[in-house]
Amino acid sequence: MNTRTRLTALLAAATMALPMVAMADITDEEGAAWAEAHGYVKMEADAVTSATEKKVGGVNYGAIEWDNDLQMAAVREFLKGGKYVGDASFAQDETGYNYREMYQLATSRNNIPSNTNLEMVLDASNLHLLGVSEAGTSKTMDFQDNPHVSVSWVRQLRVEEEETYNYYCSYGVQYNGTVKIYTTDDLATDEGAAALINLFDKYYPTLASTWAAYGAGLTGLTDEAAIKEAKLAYITKTMSTGSMVVYEIIPDSIVITAPFLMNMSPTMANAARFTQVQEGDTKYAYTLGLSDAFIDQLIAYKDAYLATEEGAAAVQEYYSSAMYQQLDQYCATYGAPTSLALAQMTTNAAGLKTQTTWKPAE
Repeated sequence: MNTRTRLTALLAAATMALPMVAMADITDEEGAAWAEAHGYVKMEADAVTSATEKKVGGVNYGAIEWDNDLQMAAVREFLKGGKYVGDASFAQDETGYNYREMYQLATSRNNIPSNTNLEMVLDASNLHLLGVSEAGTSKTMDFQDNPHVSVSWVRQLRVEEEETYNYYCSYGVQYNGTVKIYTTDDLATDEGAAALINLFDKYYPTLASTWAAYGAGLTGLTDEAAIKEAKLAYITKTMSTGSMVVYEIIPDSIVITAPFLMNMSPTMANAARFTQVQEGDTKYAYTLGLSDAFIDQLIAYKDAYLATEEGAAAVQEYYSSAMYQQLDQYCATYGAPTSLALAQMTTNAAGLKTQTTWKPAE
């Protein structure tokens, strides 16, 4: 592929939501100039795409950064899993969800990368991932040799929803961190015993069969010391067999990706549709698998940001760049609101960055 063709392809990708007639009016020279001017390509090399650079034209489209509370709320919302099946007294919160999901774990052994699937439960309080897996599987051998892992989860397009659901309705998270593998030695310390009780209390009640076994030994007990002793006896028995690996993934960072907040016009019009408050029973136009309460939180956060002089000025400056001026010409052509107009609305979440990184407090 020659340089001109490569640049034209990149421009096409950047404006893929436009009707095809728009592309017909763009020459190769105009496409090359626009792509180079806005960071899609290097002047003398191949395409530049970065998931970590925070600049206009990168994947972090959006003027408004998320705060810590919003980031943590997003992780809990994305990873809420299915309905809780265990004793309600063991549920992590009042949402009714069990925070259990299927993840993809990537690591490396002997300089050979590997990827595998595994089920884990999110600890909603600190965003750690809790797991119990059979010993001798490839994943447990991988992270026993190399505790550094990358774990991802994503909700993507489903075939039955094609007509109303697209890439800009997806969302996901990526964990970068290390695996802590627990052994029976941890039971000898107060810290280790407390961590294991926490893990078993949150992991096993999400599984009907194993919850029955774990909860059976607690039936009729009311004394806290007796309950603790019964839990530790079950944990000790489980771990002593050597058949299971009990572990916890401790994140160094969690990258939260929310393409549904994409605010580069004209795709921003898509974002406005499902973040716009609606009349009637359905509050939001699209069903994203996200709670109204979470989207309300996004909107309230943006509203508070715009209410400050600094926030309003930052949004105005961001969407006044040459990139948005050019894209907004397309909005005018097709009758869509401009990026700035959508970002200034207080009834939607458009304007938040589509990618943000949470890091635990030091």
